[in-house]
Amino acid sequence: MTIEEAKIFFPYEEDFDDAWEQYFFEQKQFFIHRFPMASIIESRFKKIFKVQESYEIISNHKLPEPSDIALPIFIPENNVLSTFNALHKFRNECRQILWTCLHPQELHSILMHWAELEVVYANKWRVNANDEENKDIIVSKEPDPMYILTAIKSLESNAQLELFFTDLEKHYLILPEILKTEIKRLNLFLKRIKQ
Repeated sequence: MTIEEAKIFFPYEEDFDDAWEQYFFEQKQFFIHRFPMASIIESRFKKIFKVQESYEIISNHKLPEPSDIALPIFIPENNVLSTFNALHKFRNECRQILWTCLHPQELHSILMHWAELEVVYANKWRVNANDEENKDIIVSKEPDPMYILTAIKSLESNAQLELFFTDLEKHYLILPEILKTEIKRLNLFLKRIKQ
């Protein structure tokens, strides 16, 4: 990449380090507030890596090599409540790591790991629900986790049962509406990533 090409992606004349740090911070903010989808991450990172390369050419300053990051673990169980809680613990750990990333490659690694495990989680919610009702569902718009948590606990308390993923289809008719909507959203998400 020439300096002229680099100026297209990194159009700053001075304070290169501050401009890079501001840009990188904005990218972290973008991802921290979005549902991690591999296609969006990859698309966005095409530009991020070009901006990084441009910054390094224009500033004549190479970013330090990326560090190896300890990726958090998420192992879903069959129990809906414990898996839901484990997912949110995992997400919080990912967000904490995301804020500490100093290199785009580190950020890319944690985001792709996070996106991969969101797919694992979504697969746990697979139910043959009516696809015709999905028209108003926005895949990237997650419901408030407290509403989901309350619905799971309420169902388990009222129906006096422990909710398992393997029983979602069997208990579908008694599920609270928010859980039915979440099932549809996650099933729609899985369909979209396979396209």
